[in-house]
Amino acid sequence: MAVDVRSKALGYLRSGAVRVLVASTMGPARRPYFVEAHVDGHQSTYIVRFELHEWTCTCHEADCAHAAAVQLATGHESAAAPSRTPKGGS
Repeated sequence: MAVDVRSKALGYLRSGAVRVLVASTMGPARRPYFVEAHVDGHQSTYIVRFELHEWTCTCHEADCAHAAAVQLATGHESAAAPSRTPKGGS
């Protein structure tokens, strides 16, 4: 996921644009198995869902900052999460 997507996702979170409507979890790790959220984007309010192990968004973009923001808000693993690579190394 591009750095720009991470920046946009964090911007949505910081501005309060993410509203998680439903986040159902299961198992000892409490991983979400169903999520529905609304994200107020620049042109519209987008609906983001996680079901059947797949994230979808009504924007239909491949690298979707709306879904990345919801993933961060719900604690789901996301390519928008900070890199775990140590500084100065690979």
